[in-house]
Parts: sequence; C-alpha cells; structure tokens
Amino acid sequence: LRSVAVTPGHRGAGIGKRLVDAALARALAAGARDVVLLTDDAHGWFERFGFERIPREAAPAGVTQSDQFQGACPESATVMCRRAPLSVLVLCTGNSARSQVAEALFTTRGGTRVRAASAGTRPAARVNPGAVEVLACHGIAWTGREPQNIDAVLDARWDVVITVCDNAKEACPVFPGAPVLVHWGLPDPAEAPEGEARRAAFEATYDELERRIRAALELPLEAMEPADRQRALRALAYAAV
Repeated sequence: LRSVAVTPGHRGAGIGKRLVDAALARALAAGARDVVLLTDDAHGWFERFGFERIPREAAPAGVTQSDQFQGACPESATVMCRRAPLSVLVLCTGNSARSQVAEALFTTRGGTRVRAASAGTRPAARVNPGAVEVLACHGIAWTGREPQNIDAVLDARWDVVITVCDNAKEACPVFPGAPVLVHWGLPDPAEAPEGEARRAAFEATYDELERRIRAALELPLEAMEPADRQRALRALAYAAV
C-alpha cells in the first residue's frame, strides 16, 4: 500500500481494512514471512492487524534500501512489522474428533499467531457430535465443519504438522518445505461406550489437547529453529499435567 486514504464520506465502511487484508493475503500467498510498513500517524490502527513497532535498524535490507524508506517517508515515521502466522496442520485418521478439537483450539487460542487446519487419511462422513459438543461446552462454536482428505492440504506450506493418532503417523506423507513433524498420540474418544463414558472421554481429550496447545503457544515458536521447535513440541506430549 502506498499513501492510501479513505475519503470522510466513506469511512467506517471497512474499506481500509479490506485493502490491508487483500495486501496481506497477496504477500502471504507470494511466500512472504514478514510484512513491514512505514507510517507517520496510523501505528495504532495497524496494530489491530498484528503489526508491532520495531526499531528502524531492525528493518530488513530490502526495506531500508527502498525509495520509501530512504526518502519518501520521513525519518520520524514508525516502522512496523507483522510476522506471518505459524501454519499448523493436525492429522488423524477420520478428521472427525481429535484433530477437529485441536484445530479449534489452535484457531481460537492462537489468534493472529496461528493459521490452523486439520485433515484425515481416511476422512469420516461427518465431524463427531461429541467433538462439537465438548467444544461448545467450552465456549467454542464449531458447527458446519466437514472432515477433509489429506490430499486437500498436501500442497500447502506448513510450519508444523501434528499427528494425533498412530494410524495418521504411519500414513503421514512428505510435505513440501520440510515442516516440523510432531506426534501427539491420544486415544480416540469416539471409541468409548455411548453415554456418560463417551462424554467423559471427549472431555479428557479436550483437556489434554488444551494443555498441550496452551503450553505450545507460551513458547517463542516463531523465533525457534526447526530442530528446537520440534523437540519442544514433542516434549509436551510427555509433560506432566
């Protein structure tokens, strides 16, 4: 974006947000990991998109060598950076229970830090009602979802791929970009007897995934080297509750 302004009569309609969203989507689709901007007086507005202030000397060379940085924008302009969200894919066999709960937790707890999805090696016909129910009990609406085949996400770029069942671990394909691979094996709550035992199994699955994902999001994942990220995430499967 370069010197964009919305006329007073059209402000408040979300035009500026749509312009920025489109620019960010285009940058991420092109493979950008970080997006940097210069602004004279709109730093507060850009913070809502996940931009944070950084020192001028911390800007990448490609930015500091640009005409905007060297002359068009004053030295008093604020430099801001938005880190690309960490892309996380969760896999299980049916993509109907454990992986759906994990995707929901990464999506809601991760905010702008995480772009999460889930898939299955042999997707079920529908998301298990027990998964939808336990998420709703914890304030997460997860209706209208459908299990998807791993083929639908195979060509996308993922920073972390997590398998939550042994079958998915064994059938996990090779993803482009060599993402961090982590196994968080958990029992299938859908195999518990119907009734109270199954509800308790889904609650236990939710609690364990919430513990691991909360702990994962407390780590500086974006700044970690892949090997360190892998070790840290794998360790969460064995940490004490």
